[in-house]
Amino acid sequence: MMVESEAKELSEDIMLGAVMFGHRHFQPVVQAIIKLAEKAAKEPRELVGADNKALEKEILGLGRKGSAHSLCGS
Repeated sequence: MMVESEAKELSEDIMLGAVMFGHRHFQPVVQAIIKLAEKAAKEPRELVGADNKALEKEILGLGRKGSAHSLCGS
């Protein structure tokens, strides 16, 4: 593994040791997250969108009447 850092006072061995220490001790957290995600997982639901054809037609009609001012009632 290559370790790059701005730690000018530490040797590469010390930096690598710190990275490995952090990685090793973070694994229980990673496993807990995976376990929680598996426990909380739900089957995907199908999303049914609303029929907005009438609203779309009304909005497009307002735009055709003139300018953006017609939307504000000015």
